[in-house]
Amino acid sequence: MTKLNLDINQIIELDAESKYFKEVYKSQVLEIDSNHLVISIPYQEKQPILLGVGTKIEVTAKRIGKDSKFKSEIIDRDLDQEIFKIIKPDGISRNKRQYSKENMAKVIAVTSGKGGVGKSTFVSNLAVALAQNDKRVSVIDADLGTANLDILLNINAEYNLGDVIDGRKALIEVVEEGPEGVVLVPGGSGFQALTKLEEVQFSKLISSFNQLDEYSDLILIDTAAGVSENVTNFLLAADETIVVTTPEPHCIIDAYSIIKVASNLEKDIKIKLVVNKADDKEEATKVANKMKQVVKEYIGLDIDFIGYIAMDLNVLKAIKKKELLLLSHPRSKASKGIKDIVSNHFLEEEASEEVKGIKGFINKFKGFIS
Repeated sequence: MTKLNLDINQIIELDAESKYFKEVYKSQVLEIDSNHLVISIPYQEKQPILLGVGTKIEVTAKRIGKDSKFKSEIIDRDLDQEIFKIIKPDGISRNKRQYSKENMAKVIAVTSGKGGVGKSTFVSNLAVALAQNDKRVSVIDADLGTANLDILLNINAEYNLGDVIDGRKALIEVVEEGPEGVVLVPGGSGFQALTKLEEVQFSKLISSFNQLDEYSDLILIDTAAGVSENVTNFLLAADETIVVTTPEPHCIIDAYSIIKVASNLEKDIKIKLVVNKADDKEEATKVANKMKQVVKEYIGLDIDFIGYIAMDLNVLKAIKKKELLLLSHPRSKASKGIKDIVSNHFLEEEASEEVKGIKGFINKFKGFIS
């Protein structure tokens, strides 16, 4: 007997026993009732695929790591609503994950005032450190146009967000599994069009992030560096934002700028600060305290310093060898800093913390861009 949990918005593929429809067509689960499933009518080249009532189909449920298949049959169709009803075989049930504060995916945006501070290197290693502590972690490379997390995680990504935006692939079809089971949504690199998305395209892309929810305890979003509308929308919609800076004065000024812009748009935004490439704890603490003081005095916002990462040549060695620092040099100074951040910030009980989850993130983000 087939045993499979499906969820609303689950991406599926339909392979029909028909001499007229010989290809595999992409659809989506819309409703799950006791005896049948309601799915969207698939399209190909902007034309609906109108399979007839009584058509037998093989359904493939797209999953990270392993797809699942089951046999079914179309029992009804509604062309106005663009839906099919298909038989739900025994053993198929709705995913019973309860969306409570305890198990909603926490969405964390990671940003920096400028490039070159080590933000993406921090994100990739943070994701692995969290996974090593039994957290289910998904990472979205939202640095559209100049993405590089696939390289840092040593993943050969066949598809990326560009394929999702163009409608060639569903988001669940472009994800890749990386070290320690980290799930990566690769961004597109070298495509200028990705940085100039229309509102409808961007809204559709953000909505697709919903497909990550059942696989994630934490969703890390690696934004582009600098101040832009796309970046600030990610920051405002997330449950919290981590700003990465270095002790260099120009990096501190740029970090202050991104905090100021974000707080002007939402005064209660949760900002966490990480100081990277510090000589030692003393220097990092001095930078953090100065930043906290200035932000409080001139912006009126309290920010939290959650840790630092020491200057470490092993970081460059790992990058050059396409290795992940945390795996190739687990006892290095930089690795210790990342592990301390995970232990001191992410693994502590935060009973009073409000988590909107990925659904809250999507709704809030779409509210900004509309």
